[in-house]
Amino acid sequence: MHAPIQLWRAADDRHQPHPYYDEAVRADLPRTPEYHVVASAGHYDFLPPCNARLSRKTPEVCNSLPDFDRAAFHERFNANVVQFFQAMLR
Repeated sequence: MHAPIQLWRAADDRHQPHPYYDEAVRADLPRTPEYHVVASAGHYDFLPPCNARLSRKTPEVCNSLPDFDRAAFHERFNANVVQFFQAMLR
Protein backbone atom coordinates (compact mmCIF):
# COMPACT_ATOMS: atom_id res chain seq x y z
CA MET A 1 0.00 0.00 0.00
CA HIS A 2 1.40 3.34 -1.01
CA ALA A 3 -1.50 5.58 -0.04
CA PRO A 4 -0.99 8.05 2.80
CA ILE A 5 -2.22 6.67 6.11
CA GLN A 6 -3.26 8.35 9.31
CA LEU A 7 -2.99 6.01 12.33
CA TRP A 8 -4.55 6.80 15.70
CA ARG A 9 -3.94 5.14 19.06
CA ALA A 10 -5.65 5.48 22.42
CA ALA A 11 -3.00 6.05 25.08
CA ASP A 12 -5.03 4.14 27.68
CA ASP A 13 -6.20 1.25 25.46
CA ARG A 14 -6.58 -1.82 27.66
CA HIS A 15 -8.02 -4.06 24.93
CA GLN A 16 -5.24 -3.59 22.38
CA PRO A 17 -2.40 -2.19 24.47
CA HIS A 18 0.64 -0.53 23.02
CA PRO A 19 2.88 -1.90 21.50
CA TYR A 20 1.04 -5.12 20.66
CA TYR A 21 -1.36 -3.68 18.13
CA ASP A 22 -0.50 -0.27 16.77
CA GLU A 23 3.24 -0.88 16.55
CA ALA A 24 2.71 -4.10 14.59
CA VAL A 25 0.51 -2.24 12.11
CA ARG A 26 2.85 0.74 11.92
CA ALA A 27 5.94 -1.43 11.44
CA ASP A 28 4.40 -3.30 8.50
CA LEU A 29 3.36 -0.22 6.55
CA PRO A 30 5.53 0.60 3.54
CA ARG A 31 5.29 4.33 4.35
CA THR A 32 5.53 6.07 7.68
CA PRO A 33 1.98 7.05 8.66
CA GLU A 34 0.85 10.26 10.21
CA TYR A 35 0.66 8.94 13.77
CA HIS A 36 -1.44 10.23 16.67
CA VAL A 37 -1.56 9.12 20.30
CA VAL A 38 -4.65 10.40 22.10
CA ALA A 39 -3.87 11.14 25.76
CA SER A 40 -6.29 9.66 28.32
CA ALA A 41 -8.30 7.91 25.58
CA GLY A 42 -9.43 4.34 26.05
CA HIS A 43 -10.23 1.72 23.44
CA TYR A 44 -13.89 2.67 23.11
CA ASP A 45 -13.34 6.43 23.05
CA PHE A 46 -13.08 6.26 19.26
CA LEU A 47 -16.79 5.40 19.23
CA PRO A 48 -19.18 8.37 19.30
CA PRO A 49 -20.51 9.51 22.68
CA CYS A 50 -23.30 7.32 24.02
CA ASN A 51 -26.81 8.45 24.80
CA ALA A 52 -28.08 8.07 28.39
CA ARG A 53 -29.79 4.73 27.76
CA LEU A 54 -26.73 3.15 26.18
CA SER A 55 -24.53 4.58 28.94
CA ARG A 56 -26.63 2.78 31.54
CA LYS A 57 -26.70 -0.45 29.54
CA THR A 58 -23.00 -0.63 28.57
CA PRO A 59 -20.95 1.58 30.88
CA GLU A 60 -17.75 -0.28 29.95
CA VAL A 61 -18.14 1.02 26.39
CA CYS A 62 -19.58 4.44 27.20
CA ASN A 63 -17.60 5.65 30.21
CA SER A 64 -14.35 7.49 29.57
CA LEU A 65 -11.68 8.47 32.05
CA PRO A 66 -12.71 11.54 34.10
CA ASP A 67 -10.27 13.84 32.30
CA PHE A 68 -11.31 12.74 28.79
CA ASP A 69 -14.07 14.58 26.94
CA ARG A 70 -15.25 12.17 24.25
CA ALA A 71 -17.50 14.69 22.49
CA ALA A 72 -14.72 17.30 22.29
CA PHE A 73 -12.28 14.64 21.11
CA HIS A 74 -14.61 13.62 18.28
CA GLU A 75 -14.89 17.21 17.10
CA ARG A 76 -11.08 17.46 16.88
CA PHE A 77 -10.69 13.92 15.52
CA ASN A 78 -13.27 14.40 12.77
CA ALA A 79 -11.79 17.74 11.73
CA ASN A 80 -8.29 16.27 11.66
CA VAL A 81 -9.34 13.29 9.54
CA VAL A 82 -11.18 15.53 7.06
CA GLN A 83 -8.16 17.85 6.85
CA PHE A 84 -5.88 14.85 6.25
CA PHE A 85 -8.05 13.56 3.40
CA GLN A 86 -8.37 17.02 1.86
CA ALA A 87 -4.60 17.44 1.87
CA MET A 88 -3.75 13.94 0.67
CA LEU A 89 -6.43 13.35 -1.94
CA ARG A 90 -5.76 16.39 -4.10
